[in-house]
Amino acid sequence: MARYSFLLALATIAACSIPGAAPPSDTMPPTGTVLINNDDSYTVSTSVTLALSAADDDPVGVTQMRVSNTADFTGAGWQSFAASLAWTLTDGDGPKTVYAAFRDAAGNPSEVSSDSIALDTTLPGPPDRDNPRLVAAVLAAGRGVHRNHRAHPFRGFGQPYALDPFPLPE
Repeated sequence: MARYSFLLALATIAACSIPGAAPPSDTMPPTGTVLINNDDSYTVSTSVTLALSAADDDPVGVTQMRVSNTADFTGAGWQSFAASLAWTLTDGDGPKTVYAAFRDAAGNPSEVSSDSIALDTTLPGPPDRDNPRLVAAVLAAGRGVHRNHRAHPFRGFGQPYALDPFPLPE
């Protein structure tokens, strides 16, 4: 029996290499991910950069992708796969989500991947509304106030304004 099994295996290998024979079809979908601004938790601009990665079992790999600000991909067409993409988030402060899907050379679509980021384009109000005691202390000390760019309400640390280290000019 071993002889027949060996011959059957050789016949199967030979059939796959026959010129004009159809190659085995790819039925496995690719996988992929999308990250907004290197997975930052917030942004102050609607202009962001997407990092896209995808993999497929087929040697040709992932050939196309589509990206959208909506989960149903309204108006989003398939385009050539790229590892990086400049993207514009929808207007209005708050949480934003970007969706991506990938397709391999055989046309198999991936599951939808998404990433979210908080958009905060609104600067805090002037210091007199944020903290009247701070303004009084600043004026009493004869110092200026500047915007503290390290502070951010989504991160939950720092004060939105800080004292300048130098006195105001007289």
